Amino acid sequence: MKFMGKNDKITNPDYKSKSCAWAPAHITGFFSTDIKDTPMESGSIGAGFNLKDGVKSYVAVERSQSREIKGGTEVSTSAIKKAMLLSDFNYEVDIKLKSNLPEGAGLGLSGAEALSSILAFSDAIGLPLTVYEIGMIAHETEVEMRTGLGDVAAQAMGGIVIRKEGGPPGEGVADKLPMQGDMKIHLLNLGQIQTSNILESQDVLHRIDRLGCEKMSEFEREPTFDRFFEISLSFAKEIGIIPPKVIEKVEYINEKNCKASIAMLGSTIFSIGSNKAKDLLEEFGEVITTKISDEGPKVIKEN
Repeated sequence: MKFMGKNDKITNPDYKSKSCAWAPAHITGFFSTDIKDTPMESGSIGAGFNLKDGVKSYVAVERSQSREIKGGTEVSTSAIKKAMLLSDFNYEVDIKLKSNLPEGAGLGLSGAEALSSILAFSDAIGLPLTVYEIGMIAHETEVEMRTGLGDVAAQAMGGIVIRKEGGPPGEGVADKLPMQGDMKIHLLNLGQIQTSNILESQDVLHRIDRLGCEKMSEFEREPTFDRFFEISLSFAKEIGIIPPKVIEKVEYINEKNCKASIAMLGSTIFSIGSNKAKDLLEEFGEVITTKISDEGPKVIKEN
């Protein structure tokens, strides 16, 4: 992948540098796939929101005779390999990732890993990329690895995002709901679902796509955060892949007049942030409390 005129300008053969970047986690409430001939044309439609808890990537680079990447995850390594193709130089790269959120829980961590790793790497070598350009590389990585379809497009924007057409940031069509002050969210993880396994099942995909399109039509008639909770819960119950124990707990919380639903694709219950909702979730396990983030990826200047 090449972007016109993009390359690092630092010519010092002994160049070394470090950088840290952050990207938000992301919860999808409902979706349908939009898979086309290439990863850059593919994506998903749906709705979800970004979280202030996410992934920090710490990257150390050193000019080298060869290209080598140590640490990180398969997703972050693959993403940096793609970004490195934009450079005229070779680097040894060391990646460390930090997050307090669980993997495989439907929280878009692979997308956050890709975005934050590319941003930290590009900042460290002086490669001038826009957020959308970083997002294009991250999106292509996710789709190729079958770790996600639409998270990156939303994570690049921040906030509460409605994905109307699939594709990477800047190419797909997306909109946002207005933020309503500090919006606190409680999370309870009850297990893992591998996104790649779901995306390889044609029967499941057909069911998701049919229901996702129906739910998107419903949501567009009344695009509010309250409706988002209602529609995402009905989607989770109807797609047939969420464990019954998770559905039962979400219904219990809603019966107590607290709004809750399930992150796609995972077994994480999320609830809007009242103390009552947190107390109810804590009956079933350890709760993480965070807020909706209206920010996309950013460089972190740490002392």
